[in-house]
Amino acid sequence: MSGRNEMPVKRSKPVKKKKVNIDLSNLNIKTIGIVIIAVIILFLIISGIRGCSVKQNTPQNVVKSMINFAYKGNAKKVKRCYDINDSDVDQLDRENEALIKYLQVHNSKGIEIVDTGVLYEGEQYSYVYITYNLLLDDEQKYPCIGTYIAANKDGKYYIVPTSNVTEEMSSTATEKYKDFTESRAYKMYLTTYDTFIKKNPGYEEKIADKLK
Repeated sequence: MSGRNEMPVKRSKPVKKKKVNIDLSNLNIKTIGIVIIAVIILFLIISGIRGCSVKQNTPQNVVKSMINFAYKGNAKKVKRCYDINDSDVDQLDRENEALIKYLQVHNSKGIEIVDTGVLYEGEQYSYVYITYNLLLDDEQKYPCIGTYIAANKDGKYYIVPTSNVTEEMSSTATEKYKDFTESRAYKMYLTTYDTFIKKNPGYEEKIADKLK
């Protein structure tokens, strides 16, 4: 009688996974604080980068960017909205400083862009208007208006400095501004302005004194 001997098969025991317990009590509180602060700073930096860019895809947007930067008193970012040569820098700096100072002497708590539009659009440049309100502490709104010429350069718009405005640009702007005074946007601004001045007699004189 023949037979076959087989080796017994050993069954492996299931491996138990060890639980890893993290003892937070051993962590350095100071280290945790530093990590949290670093994360917050990184978030603020990223948010700042996203929020400080100049929007130049349209002539209206570059003008809005400039006004917002001027309101915040950031002369460097205001300058980024312009296409300037070295010869233009000094005059542009003076003009920007004047605008920033004018916006600041009102001691407003915020700014509100009301409307922007293109009064003239050519191949090389556009003539743009902007109306906005300065939000005063007494809940009143002081209306402002401005017009700017923005040039298209390589698909981006830059505001043209006063020193670079040609006679042709100036003539076109003068003609288009006359038409603008008949528009709904201008009449709304004028009505709001007249109403404010009637409620606040002497306000303009007070601002003029502050600018001296």
